[in-house]
Amino acid sequence: MSQRIGRYEVLETLGKGGMGVVYRARDPELDRFVAIKVVLAWAQYDADAMERFNREARVVAQMQHPHIVTVFDAGRTDEGLPYFVMEYLEGTDLGEVLGVSGSLSPSRAVRYVLQVCEGLTYAHAREIVHRDIKPANLLITPDDNIKIVDFGIAKLVGSQITGTGVSLGTPLYMAPEQVAGKPVDHRADIFAVGGVLYTLISGHSPFEAPTLGGICHKIETETPTPLSKLGIEIHSRLEAIILRALEKNPDDRYQSSTEMTADLRAVQAALEAQAEAPTVITAGSTPASPTTLTEPITVQMRRRPGRIVALLAVAVIAAAAALWAFPELRPWAESSQLADLDADVEAGEAATGAAGAAADSDVSVGEETGAAGAEAEETASVAAGTAASTTEARGTGAAAITTETPGADAPAGAHAPTRADTPAEEAAPAGAEAAGAGEEATPADADREARPTLYPAGAAERAAANRVVGSLVRAIEARDSTAIARLFGGRIPAREWRMFSRMFEGPRVRIRYELTGVGTAENGMLLAEVHNNILFQGQPGRVPTPRRSTWIAQFQSDKTGLYLMRVRPR
Repeated sequence: MSQRIGRYEVLETLGKGGMGVVYRARDPELDRFVAIKVVLAWAQYDADAMERFNREARVVAQMQHPHIVTVFDAGRTDEGLPYFVMEYLEGTDLGEVLGVSGSLSPSRAVRYVLQVCEGLTYAHAREIVHRDIKPANLLITPDDNIKIVDFGIAKLVGSQITGTGVSLGTPLYMAPEQVAGKPVDHRADIFAVGGVLYTLISGHSPFEAPTLGGICHKIETETPTPLSKLGIEIHSRLEAIILRALEKNPDDRYQSSTEMTADLRAVQAALEAQAEAPTVITAGSTPASPTTLTEPITVQMRRRPGRIVALLAVAVIAAAAALWAFPELRPWAESSQLADLDADVEAGEAATGAAGAAADSDVSVGEETGAAGAEAEETASVAAGTAASTTEARGTGAAAITTETPGADAPAGAHAPTRADTPAEEAAPAGAEAAGAGEEATPADADREARPTLYPAGAAERAAANRVVGSLVRAIEARDSTAIARLFGGRIPAREWRMFSRMFEGPRVRIRYELTGVGTAENGMLLAEVHNNILFQGQPGRVPTPRRSTWIAQFQSDKTGLYLMRVRPR
């Protein structure tokens, strides 16, 4: 592939699948970024095939809807492959979201699917059927809205696949008539939407099987297991909507996306009313185990929002030792919560400060954060990926680990993040004692004196904090700086970023962690206490030594859910 496609300058590859490859490119005439999808699943074309492509491309390009990616142009590469030129969006897709968060809350899943239905209603009114609705074709924009991509491509390549040997991917969301090779209409899209909604809430497709043939057989013959029978808390009306959309016979499904939209809006109102109902904590109430994930969390790589939603708002003030002062918050901590990870950790680097001033010392993902003089030590620009990525569900975020590092004598990790400029003397020496030992008093110490009244967190908050910590554990285990950035909502406090930067350079450690408390303060702040057992590994001439430390994670939220603000040792 040359460095140009038509008049467009190719800058980088954004993704590749069985059907095509997507590039980020620049339109020199209009001086704007665009996304170009080259259709790889294309056999030896003839004049009729190309005319059909051109005709379909013109129809798709005429669609203008807030939930459909706009197509600007179409053509053929020098190799003769068709391509679409589309608006470039900094975001991720629902497939990637599910890969990180596992599933979404029913309310958020319904909100996304309603937007999909709105886009499909617009397209179906123009007699355009998508034919390939799936999480990977549903982009999440930086403002947390859905845009459908790949309109028309499945239809264009459908008759061209025979003989190419190119796989279009697993047909997890294809309607039975589509799998059987029968004529399809807009109701095939409705079936796919039902499958996507099922997947968003449960975390898996309604028709999973180890082989392609097995998947097709299930789609054609088996009724999906109701989500309520999988132990998932779901509104009965929402479950009925999903099952109706997944009916085998097109005549038994919703006959239009407008009809499905009406039912979803009614359920959305019920879910919102349910979410706003107050939780009453009575004397003697026992918090549920944090391992019960009733509300999956969201992870957002985005700029820190200007507003804080009051429901889960987290002010960065408050008492690192507060949970320690309330042992009644701890009985539900279980040894089964322990998890292993490979990571390097550091003591004494947890940052403190007020929420209003946090942005001044944050690492911003995807944007330059210049700083002069002393400010340069507190701000760094993080190269954490080319596109702002989102991962979602109610109660998102993650907690970072602030403990200690035995030194930086091991080779740097292959995927070390961009480091902030950090004086060499800041690195913790080998053999440093447990976190916090011998350190000078910090603002965190002053917070310890405040000891605000804490109340047991609700089930959703406990589940979110539990999932948050596990998400960070997995990110550190993979030494994935991009994932860590996502868990901080796209802006990492500079001290934490320096910690993570050095963390990938030192020797690996194995950590077993345990949530020992989650509570909320009167101002809505959510705090989680995490206990670590650390076993250093891979240090030449040194016997592995277990260390222990405890840290406090502070969270903040916006309309997208919960994300991490700060971490600090207790």
